[in-house]
Amino acid sequence: MAGQPLGRIQRPEAGVILGEKKLYVAALVYPIPGAPKGFTDRLAAYWKAIDDNVGRLESRAGVVKHVFHEGIADAADAGLDAVREVNEPALSLIKSRVEAGAEFEALEDDEVFAEAVDWSRCVQLGFMSRKVAETVSEAYRVATEARLAHMKKTIEECLGQSEAGLLIAASTRGLQLSATIHVYNVVPPQLDELMRWLRETASTGLGAAPGAAVGPDAPAEGEEGVHAETPGGAPPPSASKLWTPGH
Repeated sequence: MAGQPLGRIQRPEAGVILGEKKLYVAALVYPIPGAPKGFTDRLAAYWKAIDDNVGRLESRAGVVKHVFHEGIADAADAGLDAVREVNEPALSLIKSRVEAGAEFEALEDDEVFAEAVDWSRCVQLGFMSRKVAETVSEAYRVATEARLAHMKKTIEECLGQSEAGLLIAASTRGLQLSATIHVYNVVPPQLDELMRWLRETASTGLGAAPGAAVGPDAPAEGEEGVHAETPGGAPPPSASKLWTPGH
């Protein structure tokens, strides 16, 4: 799909798509061990806003029946334990939906995910040999495509007709879902506030939040709310250069 600025995408009426498949997408922002209170508080506010916004979407377009989390290759309780390890601030919104009847799905394949991550690390090293650089780049491309294909297959096979799912991912770039799935990007203003705080903190040179994982598909300033895409689309990219597998 040709990308449109988020703020200009027309929202279809919820009643029109109640019988269709829906995917609510939230940008994955990882917690940082030992981060200053300014980051921790803003991160908590972001996930609370995601919870509230998804709840409003559920009341209009369909209750979440399946939950997917980038980087997690386990389902059910094992998957929730994995979320607790890597993204505890988001655990509450996920658990509340699981307790209401949603299934936590294994989005990733362990081996495919590990290969994509390892090749991405190699790509970032830099090389003197063009041949080696091209070899590594091609291996990374193949691994990334295999990972995205697995994610796509998982989501499309899990979502039943008229069902809604929640995807938490740092990036959906390259994830070309079926045209039968309506994608909603959940973008609360708290995300913009968190990103602005990270930029301002970085500009001071204090390094208060090193390694913050903010999805490269996060919106630019002023692009907030719940944005609906035409079926099968992925959020348009922003200017962020932070790496995530698949980007």
